[in-house]
Amino acid sequence: MRMHMNQPLLAAKGLVAQRAANVARERTMTDHPKFPADAASIQEQQDKLDRAIAELVAIPAHNGIEILMQLEAMLDRTDEWMCNGGAFEQALTAAARPQPSAPMISAFASFRAAWVTMSDYDNASTHTDKEALRLQDVMSDASDAVFAVGCATAGDFVVKAYVNLLWHAGHTAASNLPNGETGSFFDIALSQIDSDSKFTDAYYRSVYDDLDHSDLGACLLATGNIDFDPLGWVERADTIGMPVSVIVRADGTKSLNFGFIDSDDDRLRREERRLQQMLTFDHRARWHLLADFIVSNRPALVFAAPEKAAA
Repeated sequence: MRMHMNQPLLAAKGLVAQRAANVARERTMTDHPKFPADAASIQEQQDKLDRAIAELVAIPAHNGIEILMQLEAMLDRTDEWMCNGGAFEQALTAAARPQPSAPMISAFASFRAAWVTMSDYDNASTHTDKEALRLQDVMSDASDAVFAVGCATAGDFVVKAYVNLLWHAGHTAASNLPNGETGSFFDIALSQIDSDSKFTDAYYRSVYDDLDHSDLGACLLATGNIDFDPLGWVERADTIGMPVSVIVRADGTKSLNFGFIDSDDDRLRREERRLQQMLTFDHRARWHLLADFIVSNRPALVFAAPEKAAA
């Protein structure tokens, strides 16, 4: 679940990059007027690069991203193999994220709707016990439907773990919690992980930590959605006071800009880090998706880059 943390493979990738730089440097030295590189020195550096690539490829890969790293190294760090328009790279990137199956996606959508309705009503001033119990029964049935789905993918198991923990501890937008006005119906109230068993509490906290460090879990905790949701992302950034803007240059290209929240609250800082983390997965696609959404739906957050002064 914790992506991009295969330390031996990352170290080996760094060595490959270093060896490749050495080869490139040697090749540029062939025409040096005083210290020209000879064929033997170039071959020596190339042999070191080949050994580094072999070591990288020999390390077990745990997900599609790591397989992609190995393929790029084997193919001499070029993009010529991307002749299918990047579909192969996209498939491997998707494989690094445990996507839930279609039945789980459907069951979770029903649970999400029931959970939001119940949670919103719990915070309402017109609250009555009778209606609250009815909505809780609806949510409970929706939870049972999620748990009844047979796990066909690792993502199905992640969703079940999330729903179980959310029901056990509750959300962070409850009116009885500190700073509940900045809370979310989808993040877990860590302070409410409290049972009769220290062992059980340690387990639930570890589940939260694992969810928080996986992309699927981060999307669920941040926006309550299985897939990356730019609207939910922007709304959470606004709620926690995280400055976001898009700079549009004269040629139409866009860049995202972020500021830091002005708070020492651990939960808010954790949400800030989570929102940033979500943009590191399938980085290019998500940055474009978020920037385009802001340009189309949040004009107050869009600024034109100043034109360069004439020479």
